[in-house]
Amino acid sequence: MISTRLTSKITILIIGLFFLMGCTQKIEPTHLKLDNQLTASNQIIDLATGKSLTPEQLVQQLSQSPRVIVGEKHDNHYHHQIEQWLAQELPKIRPQGAVLLEMLTPSQQKSVNRVQAQMQSSPYIRDEKLQSALNWNSGWPWDQYGSLVKYLLIQPSPILSANINREDVLSAYENPPTLTGEYSTQPVVQELIYETIKRSHNGELDDQQARKMVVIQQLRDRVMAQSLLDAPAPALLFAGGYHATRAIGVPLHVQDLAPEELIKVLIISEKDEEIDHLHADFVWYTPK
Repeated sequence: MISTRLTSKITILIIGLFFLMGCTQKIEPTHLKLDNQLTASNQIIDLATGKSLTPEQLVQQLSQSPRVIVGEKHDNHYHHQIEQWLAQELPKIRPQGAVLLEMLTPSQQKSVNRVQAQMQSSPYIRDEKLQSALNWNSGWPWDQYGSLVKYLLIQPSPILSANINREDVLSAYENPPTLTGEYSTQPVVQELIYETIKRSHNGELDDQQARKMVVIQQLRDRVMAQSLLDAPAPALLFAGGYHATRAIGVPLHVQDLAPEELIKVLIISEKDEEIDHLHADFVWYTPK
Protein backbone atom coordinates (compact mmCIF):
# COMPACT_ATOMS: atom_id res chain seq x y z
CA MET A 1 0.00 0.00 0.00
CA ILE A 2 1.39 3.41 -1.00
CA SER A 3 2.00 5.69 1.99
CA THR A 4 0.41 9.13 2.25
CA ARG A 5 3.90 10.73 2.23
CA LEU A 6 4.86 8.91 -0.98
CA THR A 7 1.56 9.84 -2.63
CA SER A 8 2.19 13.46 -1.71
CA LYS A 9 5.69 13.34 -3.22
CA ILE A 10 4.34 11.83 -6.46
CA THR A 11 1.67 14.54 -6.67
CA ILE A 12 4.27 17.28 -6.20
CA LEU A 13 6.46 15.68 -8.86
CA ILE A 14 3.59 15.52 -11.37
CA ILE A 15 2.61 19.14 -10.69
CA GLY A 16 6.23 20.18 -11.09
CA LEU A 17 6.45 18.30 -14.38
CA PHE A 18 3.35 20.00 -15.74
CA PHE A 19 4.69 23.36 -14.56
CA LEU A 20 7.98 22.68 -16.33
CA MET A 21 6.22 21.68 -19.53
CA GLY A 22 4.12 24.82 -19.41
CA CYS A 23 7.20 27.02 -19.06
CA THR A 24 9.28 25.44 -21.78
CA GLN A 25 9.08 25.34 -25.51
CA LYS A 26 10.27 22.53 -27.72
CA ILE A 27 12.38 23.89 -30.55
CA GLU A 28 11.71 21.78 -33.61
CA PRO A 29 13.28 21.92 -37.11
CA THR A 30 10.08 23.05 -38.78
CA HIS A 31 10.24 23.70 -42.51
CA LEU A 32 10.48 27.44 -43.13
CA LYS A 33 8.66 28.84 -46.14
CA LEU A 34 9.72 32.21 -47.52
CA ASP A 35 7.32 35.13 -47.45
CA ASN A 36 5.68 35.64 -50.86
CA GLN A 37 7.25 39.09 -51.08
CA LEU A 38 10.67 37.45 -51.16
CA THR A 39 10.02 35.05 -54.03
CA ALA A 40 8.66 37.39 -56.71
CA SER A 41 10.60 37.63 -59.98
CA ASN A 42 13.66 39.91 -60.19
CA GLN A 43 14.22 39.83 -56.42
CA ILE A 44 17.45 37.86 -56.71
CA ILE A 45 20.09 38.94 -59.22
CA ASP A 46 23.29 37.24 -60.36
CA LEU A 47 25.46 40.37 -60.53
CA ALA A 48 27.96 38.82 -62.94
CA THR A 49 25.31 38.24 -65.61
CA GLY A 50 22.47 40.54 -64.56
CA LYS A 51 20.08 37.59 -64.75
CA SER A 52 17.29 36.96 -62.28
CA LEU A 53 17.45 33.80 -60.18
CA THR A 54 14.92 31.82 -58.22
CA PRO A 55 15.74 31.11 -54.56
CA GLU A 56 16.45 27.49 -55.49
CA GLN A 57 18.86 28.54 -58.26
CA LEU A 58 20.66 30.83 -55.82
CA VAL A 59 21.12 27.96 -53.37
CA GLN A 60 22.59 25.82 -56.15
CA GLN A 61 25.07 28.59 -56.98
CA LEU A 62 26.08 29.19 -53.36
CA SER A 63 26.48 25.48 -52.66
CA GLN A 64 29.39 25.34 -55.10
CA SER A 65 31.55 27.58 -52.90
CA PRO A 66 33.39 26.31 -49.80
CA ARG A 67 32.89 29.70 -48.09
CA VAL A 68 29.82 31.93 -48.35
CA ILE A 69 29.36 35.39 -46.84
CA VAL A 70 25.84 36.75 -46.42
CA GLY A 71 25.36 40.43 -45.65
CA GLU A 72 22.21 41.61 -43.88
CA LYS A 73 20.56 44.75 -42.63
CA HIS A 74 20.36 44.08 -38.90
CA ASP A 75 16.86 45.47 -38.28
CA ASN A 76 15.04 43.89 -41.23
CA HIS A 77 13.23 40.69 -40.26
CA TYR A 78 13.00 39.61 -43.91
CA HIS A 79 16.80 39.35 -43.95
CA HIS A 80 16.86 37.00 -40.98
CA GLN A 81 14.13 34.90 -42.56
CA ILE A 82 16.27 34.54 -45.70
CA GLU A 83 19.29 33.58 -43.58
CA GLN A 84 17.34 30.88 -41.79
CA TRP A 85 16.02 29.61 -45.11
CA LEU A 86 19.55 29.44 -46.54
CA ALA A 87 20.76 27.57 -43.45
CA GLN A 88 17.88 25.16 -43.99
CA GLU A 89 18.31 24.63 -47.73
CA LEU A 90 22.09 24.51 -48.27
CA PRO A 91 22.62 21.30 -46.23
CA LYS A 92 20.08 19.56 -48.49
CA ILE A 93 22.63 19.86 -51.31
CA ARG A 94 25.91 19.41 -49.41
CA PRO A 95 26.87 18.98 -45.74
CA GLN A 96 27.17 22.17 -43.68
CA GLY A 97 30.56 22.52 -42.02
CA ALA A 98 29.83 25.52 -39.79
CA VAL A 99 27.75 28.67 -39.48
CA LEU A 100 29.46 31.83 -38.18
CA LEU A 101 27.63 34.79 -36.68
CA GLU A 102 28.76 38.38 -36.27
CA MET A 103 26.39 38.45 -33.30
CA LEU A 104 28.61 36.12 -31.27
CA THR A 105 31.98 36.82 -29.64
CA PRO A 106 34.72 34.39 -28.53
CA SER A 107 33.73 34.93 -24.88
CA GLN A 108 30.37 33.28 -25.67
CA GLN A 109 31.72 30.30 -27.58
CA LYS A 110 31.86 27.84 -24.67
CA SER A 111 28.30 28.72 -23.69
CA VAL A 112 27.12 28.29 -27.28
CA ASN A 113 28.86 24.90 -27.54
CA ARG A 114 27.35 23.72 -24.27
CA VAL A 115 23.80 24.84 -25.15
CA GLN A 116 23.99 23.36 -28.65
CA ALA A 117 25.18 20.02 -27.28
CA GLN A 118 22.32 19.96 -24.75
CA MET A 119 19.73 20.86 -27.36
CA GLN A 120 20.71 18.00 -29.63
CA SER A 121 19.05 15.64 -27.17
CA SER A 122 16.70 17.92 -25.22
CA PRO A 123 15.47 20.92 -27.23
CA TYR A 124 13.14 22.18 -24.46
CA ILE A 125 13.94 25.66 -23.19
CA ARG A 126 12.28 29.03 -22.63
CA ASP A 127 13.54 31.97 -24.67
CA GLU A 128 14.54 33.87 -21.53
CA LYS A 129 16.59 30.95 -20.21
CA LEU A 130 18.10 30.36 -23.64
CA GLN A 131 19.30 33.95 -23.92
CA SER A 132 20.78 33.73 -20.44
CA ALA A 133 22.50 30.42 -21.19
CA LEU A 134 24.04 31.88 -24.36
CA ASN A 135 25.03 35.14 -22.64
CA TRP A 136 23.17 36.74 -25.53
CA ASN A 137 24.00 40.40 -26.16
CA SER A 138 20.76 42.40 -25.98
CA GLY A 139 22.24 44.81 -28.49
CA TRP A 140 21.16 42.20 -31.04
CA PRO A 141 17.35 42.19 -30.50
CA TRP A 142 16.12 38.67 -29.78
CA ASP A 143 12.87 39.33 -31.63
CA GLN A 144 14.98 39.74 -34.76
CA TYR A 145 17.53 36.94 -34.22
CA GLY A 146 15.81 34.45 -31.91
CA SER A 147 14.23 32.29 -34.59
CA LEU A 148 17.47 32.00 -36.58
CA VAL A 149 19.57 31.21 -33.50
CA LYS A 150 17.13 28.59 -32.21
CA TYR A 151 17.09 26.90 -35.59
CA LEU A 152 20.90 26.80 -35.76
CA LEU A 153 21.19 25.41 -32.23
CA ILE A 154 19.34 22.21 -33.13
CA GLN A 155 21.46 21.58 -36.21
CA PRO A 156 24.50 19.27 -36.03
CA SER A 157 26.97 21.74 -37.58
CA PRO A 158 28.75 24.06 -35.10
CA ILE A 159 27.78 27.68 -34.57
CA LEU A 160 30.91 29.80 -34.31
CA SER A 161 31.60 33.33 -33.14
CA ALA A 162 32.86 35.76 -35.79
CA ASN A 163 33.17 38.99 -33.81
CA ILE A 164 35.67 40.27 -31.23
CA ASN A 165 35.20 40.67 -27.49
CA ARG A 166 34.17 44.02 -26.05
CA GLU A 167 37.46 44.39 -24.17
CA ASP A 168 39.33 43.96 -27.45
CA VAL A 169 37.23 46.75 -28.99
CA LEU A 170 38.04 49.07 -26.08
CA SER A 171 41.72 48.19 -26.27
CA ALA A 172 41.81 48.83 -30.02
CA TYR A 173 40.08 52.17 -29.53
CA GLU A 174 42.67 53.29 -26.97
CA ASN A 175 45.66 51.81 -28.80
CA PRO A 176 44.74 51.26 -32.47
CA PRO A 177 46.67 48.32 -33.95
CA THR A 178 48.31 48.52 -37.38
CA LEU A 179 46.86 46.06 -39.86
CA THR A 180 48.74 45.14 -43.01
CA GLY A 181 47.44 43.77 -46.29
CA GLU A 182 47.74 44.37 -49.99
CA TYR A 183 44.00 44.69 -50.55
CA SER A 184 42.27 45.44 -47.26
CA THR A 185 44.40 48.39 -46.10
CA GLN A 186 44.60 50.38 -49.30
CA PRO A 187 44.03 54.10 -48.58
CA VAL A 188 40.97 54.14 -50.86
CA VAL A 189 39.39 51.30 -48.85
CA GLN A 190 40.05 53.00 -45.53
CA GLU A 191 38.70 56.28 -46.86
CA LEU A 192 35.48 54.59 -47.99
CA ILE A 193 35.07 53.08 -44.53
CA TYR A 194 35.77 56.47 -42.95
CA GLU A 195 33.10 58.17 -45.07
CA THR A 196 30.62 55.39 -44.32
CA ILE A 197 31.19 55.73 -40.56
CA LYS A 198 30.89 59.51 -40.64
CA ARG A 199 27.68 59.29 -42.65
CA SER A 200 26.14 56.62 -40.43
CA HIS A 201 26.77 58.79 -37.35
CA ASN A 202 25.29 61.91 -38.96
CA GLY A 203 28.54 63.81 -38.64
CA GLU A 204 28.55 63.57 -34.84
CA LEU A 205 32.03 62.01 -34.70
CA ASP A 206 35.17 64.11 -34.88
CA ASP A 207 38.00 63.06 -37.19
CA GLN A 208 40.01 61.26 -34.52
CA GLN A 209 37.03 59.23 -33.33
CA ALA A 210 36.10 58.28 -36.89
CA ARG A 211 39.68 57.22 -37.72
CA LYS A 212 39.79 54.99 -34.63
CA MET A 213 36.48 53.44 -35.61
CA VAL A 214 37.90 52.68 -39.07
CA VAL A 215 40.61 50.62 -37.36
CA ILE A 216 38.02 48.79 -35.24
CA GLN A 217 35.86 48.09 -38.29
CA GLN A 218 38.85 46.65 -40.12
CA LEU A 219 39.91 44.66 -37.06
CA ARG A 220 36.44 43.09 -36.94
CA ASP A 221 36.65 42.32 -40.66
CA ARG A 222 40.09 40.74 -40.25
CA VAL A 223 38.85 38.56 -37.39
CA MET A 224 35.75 37.54 -39.36
CA ALA A 225 37.92 36.63 -42.35
CA GLN A 226 40.30 34.53 -40.26
CA SER A 227 37.40 32.87 -38.44
CA LEU A 228 35.76 32.02 -41.77
CA LEU A 229 39.00 30.52 -43.08
CA ASP A 230 39.55 28.52 -39.88
CA ALA A 231 35.99 27.15 -39.78
CA PRO A 232 35.13 23.67 -41.07
CA ALA A 233 34.03 23.94 -44.70
CA PRO A 234 31.56 24.50 -46.22
CA ALA A 235 31.27 27.55 -43.99
CA LEU A 236 28.55 30.18 -43.95
CA LEU A 237 29.03 33.63 -42.39
CA PHE A 238 26.14 35.95 -41.48
CA ALA A 239 27.21 39.56 -40.91
CA GLY A 240 26.18 43.13 -41.56
CA GLY A 241 26.21 44.32 -45.15
CA TYR A 242 29.20 46.62 -44.66
CA HIS A 243 31.23 43.68 -43.34
CA ALA A 244 30.12 41.46 -46.22
CA THR A 245 30.80 43.77 -49.16
CA ARG A 246 33.66 43.00 -51.52
CA ALA A 247 34.42 46.73 -51.76
CA ILE A 248 35.53 47.34 -48.16
CA GLY A 249 34.79 44.31 -46.02
CA VAL A 250 35.69 40.74 -45.11
CA PRO A 251 36.34 39.54 -48.70
CA LEU A 252 39.34 41.89 -48.99
CA HIS A 253 40.84 40.42 -45.82
CA VAL A 254 40.26 36.91 -47.15
CA GLN A 255 42.22 37.94 -50.25
CA ASP A 256 45.08 39.09 -48.05
CA LEU A 257 45.07 36.03 -45.79
CA ALA A 258 44.35 33.33 -48.40
CA PRO A 259 44.54 34.66 -51.98
CA GLU A 260 43.55 31.32 -53.52
CA GLU A 261 40.47 30.81 -51.35
CA LEU A 262 37.16 30.84 -53.23
CA ILE A 263 34.24 32.70 -51.63
CA LYS A 264 30.81 33.81 -52.76
CA VAL A 265 29.11 36.94 -51.43
CA LEU A 266 25.36 37.45 -51.18
CA ILE A 267 24.11 40.80 -49.94
CA ILE A 268 20.50 41.03 -48.84
CA SER A 269 19.42 44.60 -49.55
CA GLU A 270 16.30 46.69 -49.33
CA LYS A 271 14.77 47.59 -52.69
CA ASP A 272 15.84 51.23 -52.69
CA GLU A 273 19.51 50.38 -51.96
CA GLU A 274 21.02 49.14 -55.20
CA ILE A 275 23.94 46.71 -55.10
CA ASP A 276 26.35 46.15 -58.00
CA HIS A 277 29.01 43.57 -58.90
CA LEU A 278 31.73 45.52 -57.08
CA HIS A 279 30.05 44.66 -53.79
CA ALA A 280 28.77 41.12 -54.22
CA ASP A 281 28.21 38.13 -56.47
CA PHE A 282 24.49 38.07 -55.79
CA VAL A 283 21.88 40.41 -54.34
CA TRP A 284 18.49 39.56 -52.88
CA TYR A 285 16.18 42.57 -52.69
CA THR A 286 13.56 42.73 -49.95
CA PRO A 287 10.91 45.14 -48.71
CA LYS A 288 11.89 47.50 -45.89
